[in-house]
Amino acid sequence: MKKPIFTIIDPNIRLVFNFFLLFIFVFVSISLSPSILGESQPDSNDFMTHSKTRNFIYLIFFRFSELFNFDLILFQKLLFSFSLVSIVYALRHIKINKFFCTVFLLAILLNFYLTSFSKIYLAESLFFSFINILIALLLINGTHKSLLYYFLTGLFVGLVFATKKVGPVIAISFIIFITISILRMRKRKETLLFFGSIFFVVLIENLFFFSKFDERESVFIQSMMGKIFLISGKDSFIIDNYPIDLRDTLNLSKQKFSKIHEYLDKITNPFLKAELMADFEVSAQYQFLDENAESKKIKKKFIDNINETYFELLKYNFIDYIKMSYFHYIGMWSAGHKFSLINHYEQEKKELIFKEELLKSSGPVNIFNYKMLEYAQSLFILLFFVFLILTTLSIFLLLLKRNNNRTLFIFFIFTSQLYLITISLVNVATLRYLMPVYSLIIVAIILIFNDFRNAFNEISKKN
Repeated sequence: MKKPIFTIIDPNIRLVFNFFLLFIFVFVSISLSPSILGESQPDSNDFMTHSKTRNFIYLIFFRFSELFNFDLILFQKLLFSFSLVSIVYALRHIKINKFFCTVFLLAILLNFYLTSFSKIYLAESLFFSFINILIALLLINGTHKSLLYYFLTGLFVGLVFATKKVGPVIAISFIIFITISILRMRKRKETLLFFGSIFFVVLIENLFFFSKFDERESVFIQSMMGKIFLISGKDSFIIDNYPIDLRDTLNLSKQKFSKIHEYLDKITNPFLKAELMADFEVSAQYQFLDENAESKKIKKKFIDNINETYFELLKYNFIDYIKMSYFHYIGMWSAGHKFSLINHYEQEKKELIFKEELLKSSGPVNIFNYKMLEYAQSLFILLFFVFLILTTLSIFLLLLKRNNNRTLFIFFIFTSQLYLITISLVNVATLRYLMPVYSLIIVAIILIFNDFRNAFNEISKKN
């Protein structure tokens, strides 16, 4: 009697075949999923042209797509799909059961906000994909020690580092973790290959950038200005503490943003308040003093003195700065509460104060179902509290005996926290900034729940 064909096929061929089938399923699911974001966002042009404020990795991919006439959006969806399936197979490789792997996949595919980034011209999709592939590589770290493994790991660490300005926050965390692992094994070739491939990617990006510009510019200048203007509206902001030649400008900002703080103080929902605060800070960055040539001249003078004024802010209004950063941290878990608010006012036929500024502060968003939006808001709030609980748990686990999965759980949680805290201190709150570590958080949750499951099974067997 002949055996079924799948019993005689080489296991490696079967693995590749199953990988391909899952890849097709994920790709089709992403392609057919609703697109919440418009194909072009306000900062899309910065990534597709020579901009001093952006890294050039995305521009390199964009130029290659033009040169070889391939669809960059299609490539983004393919790469993102590949990165997700890589994590699934890495989880299976370390004996995570199919149920948890399915949970991971659903947590990604049903996050239409996340999958929408693969369909727009922004560096985010590539950035998310590179991080996902790194996660997969770290999950199989315990069994694969080849030179190719360390070359690929270094390559993707370098891509995470060089794709976005915030990349180094995540990349350096990975570098430290992987370096400790390599040093424990005392492997010189692997160390050189790992750091060599990182250096190669960073060097390529720098060569492209400095072939066009002599120096880099940062959007952090805009961020500093937005924080100063917004905080100037608080009662605790004393204008006389600041440089005398900037006090007229600060008087203007105080008049403007004191009204905004009066409005924000009436809002009891912390997630809505955080989201609105972030949007008003964006308004302070790009809309305030931008009405005419004279106001732009005043704004330029302020920017020329931004460093001094920023340090004065940290000196005299540090508590206000920390409070605002706290709301930015919360706001990264806020899923479109602003749009729910606007929709509520429109249904009630009421006029929302500062509505135009709020709409201008974010790119085009397609809300196809407000009931589903409320459901997503609840899920992200739940994820926020789960993440805080797991952060506390990870601190306790540092004191206990750890296996490889627990070590990765702690690393993923701390990397995510480091990134989120950094963003909340230097930028504004938006769900967009949570997305780079979304997979890290979901995988961490799966690792720890799988660990609990195994521990429970062992106890059950003993009894």
